[in-house]
Amino acid sequence: NWKTYSSLNSIRSATMDGSGNIWAATSGGIFRYDTTTKETIEFRNINALLSLDITAIAYNPNNKSIYVGSFDGGIDIIDEHLNFTHITDIRYQTTLTRRRINDFLFIGTKVYVAGDFGLIDFDDKNTPGDDVQQLGTFERNTPIIKLIIRQDSIWAATPLGIARAPLNSPSLKDPKVWTTINADNGLFPNSNIVGMALFNNDIYIAQSSGMQKYSSGILTVIPGLSNLSDLGAITSISASDKFIYFVDSYAIFSVDEDGAIVKLQQSDDSITGHSTALGL
Repeated sequence: NWKTYSSLNSIRSATMDGSGNIWAATSGGIFRYDTTTKETIEFRNINALLSLDITAIAYNPNNKSIYVGSFDGGIDIIDEHLNFTHITDIRYQTTLTRRRINDFLFIGTKVYVAGDFGLIDFDDKNTPGDDVQQLGTFERNTPIIKLIIRQDSIWAATPLGIARAPLNSPSLKDPKVWTTINADNGLFPNSNIVGMALFNNDIYIAQSSGMQKYSSGILTVIPGLSNLSDLGAITSISASDKFIYFVDSYAIFSVDEDGAIVKLQQSDDSITGHSTALGL
């Protein structure tokens, strides 16, 4: 008969399922918002999630399920009937000193899980496969923040830079199949990468101090950011068909294909008494 009462106000990640419901990952669990009925369902750690501290959430269209990742490495899979399946391979892997899950990527029957430990893939039976611990010349177990697919390659964003590898590589565990992009290639020096997005077939790389576009092997700075006098440190980036979206601690901004930047929304810290970080 126990119930958990935890705050769902701090959103780390969000996704939309095949029915148009919005799912949000928070520091106190997750919730689903039905955009048609306006009803909200909350899920916490009793008869539902493995953990409360949720750090990643994504929709897998291949099996119509929601994948939930936590700070301690636990993975919850929620099917369309709201049945739960738990994966504990990362959570209980004793060789890992860091287990936080940051992102999911779905390719066919494979699920790629990125986290502070690197990269691990799972098959459609939830059996773990390759444990990728080193990307090219980056340090072993460099955290992976974001995964995307561009053409025939998988791209990984890390605090040290970007790495990419062909999907048809014999094994992604081999560091030699990964090509890295860092400050030596033109990325902003001494500025941690916070996200990455694919827009118009170009890679957009967000760092706390700015944003760059990687196109045809060339890095260019997104113009106009320097003119935003009230722009704080960038914390997240996402993309739709028509816009790139990025956020700082107080507002959401959009960038179109011509580079025009618009502030969309600003949080009101006068209500809560403290600033609220917005996540995409």
